Amino acid sequence: MPHQIVNATELTHQFGPGSFGDPAWMRRYNPALEHFQLDRGGWQTNYRGGDGAQPMNTAGFKSRFKVDGNFTAGLNYTLLQADTPPRGGGVGILFRIHFGDDANITTIGHVRRPGGQIIMFVNSKHDGESTYQQFPARLGASEMEIRHLGDGQYAFFGGSGGAMAKELCRATGPVGKPGQIDIWATTGQTTTPLKATVSAVHVDAEELPVGQVAATPRRFPWYWIAFCAAMVGGFGWLYRSLKTSSE
Repeated sequence: MPHQIVNATELTHQFGPGSFGDPAWMRRYNPALEHFQLDRGGWQTNYRGGDGAQPMNTAGFKSRFKVDGNFTAGLNYTLLQADTPPRGGGVGILFRIHFGDDANITTIGHVRRPGGQIIMFVNSKHDGESTYQQFPARLGASEMEIRHLGDGQYAFFGGSGGAMAKELCRATGPVGKPGQIDIWATTGQTTTPLKATVSAVHVDAEELPVGQVAATPRRFPWYWIAFCAAMVGGFGWLYRSLKTSSE
């Protein structure tokens, strides 16, 4: 995909009506997600689970641009409901930067674990070596932030229950590799109920190469085409009938 360096070094995206079409973000979701919608409060997920529902795994957004050099990437969201899953890594929200391969990934998660505890965790994977730490958290309005401080050093911030973000820890990350931002709601491949709202994401970087996305032509549904064709045909038949009777 071709890229263009934008003049601004900051990019803020408010999730709201119509923002699914934002050229900087690509929507990705599992069809099993029962509700994946936008309103004035942000992007909402409401996965009820049960009733024969299939595991959701993940649903969310991926940036079409990459961040490199020194940058700050932050996410504002509210974790409204995250029931206890029977297994897996947890149910909740993940904020991740993927540096090109599975050996270099930075993740902050706000999830409920199978044991019932709600945590915020940091998992920084550098050349396959992981640094993992977790911290107690709670449901409510929250924020996550990942900062690249230079020389492969990353600081991770988070806050839950409406508290301001505070520094959680620092770890080593990849050097010289641009990364894409992922925002996920996850049920950990279970049918565990999850309800969350993601309101905004903010990126402050030295450069922001935003992908150029071609507009998709709007197509009319087939039933409207069939209806219009039938109407045209009907008017044509009526016109011929009236003309014949008048003659």
